Amino acid sequence: MPMPYGWGTGGIQLTASVIGENDVLKVIDQGADDTTQRGVDSSVL
Repeated sequence: MPMPYGWGTGGIQLTASVIGENDVLKVIDQGADDTTQRGVDSSVL
């Protein structure tokens, strides 16, 4: 999954490596751009 500039990708990569196949990783951008908030199904990682 491509990661936009400015995201802390280290923590996201660590989280994605330990969640299970049926888990959902929700990634929320804490910045001003409201268009990047989304839930990510772990099956697409």
